[in-house]
Amino acid sequence: MKWIQTALQTFLLPCLTAACLSLHGADQPRPNILFIFSDDQRADALGAVNPDIVTPHLDSLAKDGVVFDRAYVTTAICSPSRASTLTGRYGTRNGVSTLSAALNEGERTFAQYLGDVGYRTAQFGKWHIKTTPAEAAFQSYAQMYSNGSWYHRNIDSNIPGAPKALNGRFYEEVMADMLIDYIDESASSGQPFVAWWCNQVPHLDEKMQYPDVDDTQALYDPADMRVPTNWADEPSAWTVESGERPPYLAQSRFVSKSAEENYGGPGGYDNPAPGIRNRTVGEDNVQNHLREYYAAVTALDRQIGRVLARLKDPNGDGDTSDSIANNTWIIFMGDNGWFTGHHRFTSKVLPYEEASRVPMLVWGPGVSPRTESHLVLNIDLTRLILDIAGTQADTSHMQGLNLRTLIDEPDTNWRESVYLEGVISEPSLGAEPFDAVVKDHYKLIRTYADSSGESVVWLELYDLETDPDEMHNLSNDPAYASIRDDLTRSLVAQKSAIAASPNATPKP
Repeated sequence: MKWIQTALQTFLLPCLTAACLSLHGADQPRPNILFIFSDDQRADALGAVNPDIVTPHLDSLAKDGVVFDRAYVTTAICSPSRASTLTGRYGTRNGVSTLSAALNEGERTFAQYLGDVGYRTAQFGKWHIKTTPAEAAFQSYAQMYSNGSWYHRNIDSNIPGAPKALNGRFYEEVMADMLIDYIDESASSGQPFVAWWCNQVPHLDEKMQYPDVDDTQALYDPADMRVPTNWADEPSAWTVESGERPPYLAQSRFVSKSAEENYGGPGGYDNPAPGIRNRTVGEDNVQNHLREYYAAVTALDRQIGRVLARLKDPNGDGDTSDSIANNTWIIFMGDNGWFTGHHRFTSKVLPYEEASRVPMLVWGPGVSPRTESHLVLNIDLTRLILDIAGTQADTSHMQGLNLRTLIDEPDTNWRESVYLEGVISEPSLGAEPFDAVVKDHYKLIRTYADSSGESVVWLELYDLETDPDEMHNLSNDPAYASIRDDLTRSLVAQKSAIAASPNATPKP
């Protein structure tokens, strides 16, 4: 049987390469794709939109690319967000609705589709679904499962010569080194690649802390950190009578975790003692924690800068005549956001803006720079990647749209709303089942009695234009009854359509 394998390698791959070249034109090499996927980075943790944070390399992508300022994730948890981005499908359809689940049998990933048409496929960094990178069709991988130390972890890799552990070096620096080697090798081979760089940073380390990487915290003064406006939210007021937030949240880990872990200092966000800069130590600690969080993002940005430089100068020899930057699409997105004192919360999961809305940037050949305010989702990136590679694959089973259409045609007829799901209970993260819809500048959130998603026990409606901090629940306001009913119809329709959507066509 070995001769069959040899024949396939000798004859089939060149045929695939030739076929794909014809899709892009004989004189136009197929584009590379670098997809950077950060962890727990919310929408405002980007210098291009927030002057409080230093991210010059991401800002350069934003300056020359498309910034999607209303980008959401279908589910604001590590594993579901990753699985949805891989497949273009909601977690309730691909099998990963909660932490560490596996993709359903027969699910297809963007790596499979691109590998089928001759792309090199690689994954670097954090992996957080039970399906392995190899099973997800990444030919090369260097992964560390879930979260942990930023400096001392073993690396699972099938790349020859890859380090077996971080050995005291910064997680993202080691992964950047490996990615740089992969870029050099790909540039020499002439074969197009898709590389998915999955960062752990700025996710907290195994001690629930943000280590100070290369003194990046010195760039920030805690006094300059702005305590979130919705810090004024008061959990004790979340009662049945008040009709504001679901009452269970007042006693949830979203409120208690910061004190348990001493986020930003003793007592976390809840310390009521008189503060140095603010009314309470809790507010001082929010500022301290924001400083650490922003510094972690800056440390990641420095490593991103190293990788972007390598695209311009493969092999790092100073000769840019072999640059592949102008034939490489770069996608950047956060897997979910992160609360740092917003509504007195920490963590993510919930469908409020700070957890569910993320940074998304796309830079590529011929892309006209702009800020795009249409509603987009992480699952829209899957079809974009397939489009860039010219796969012509059947995408009828995907719930995501083709983001390429919106990038190329700003006036295209795009979706009016996005559906966010969290209908599978996640006890370890403290959230009751919920789902939500964002339409125009309104958001409707439904909390359910259980994971069946049938009995609604709490309803929230926010006007994101007049109340961007989501402080005033309008669901019981008669003046907004028609808007509430319209969003409810939209939510139910999308939920039903997702449930009825087909499965992926099995690979021949």
